[in-house]
Amino acid sequence: MEMKEVMVLWSPTEWHSKHEGKPQIRIVRHAANNLEWNYLLKSMGACNSGWWDADPVDQAGHLLALFTQAVGRDGVPPKEAHEEFLRIREYREWIEKQTGPFREAYWRWRDSVGVAA
Repeated sequence: MEMKEVMVLWSPTEWHSKHEGKPQIRIVRHAANNLEWNYLLKSMGACNSGWWDADPVDQAGHLLALFTQAVGRDGVPPKEAHEEFLRIREYREWIEKQTGPFREAYWRWRDSVGVAA
């Protein structure tokens, strides 16, 4: 799916324990009928105001931050998060071909903090 329509849904591990066997993170198209995922308590992305007007590189940077929050802070298994993020066309392009807005988001960050090559 296209990054511009992505909604990331997830739950921290301690909240998710009641839903064993169900995904802890899910990437879906933003829609009102995503009720099957209502046990996932956190959501970000296309469901937020300003998302649709944001620059694709800013969207990619935000999605990378969400990945980090979900995995690093909330205990989502990294492999599960990565497999879900592969549903995003631009994320796959970055992983497979090193191109697109995710690549540019990394370079924009790198240049902003002065990381040397």
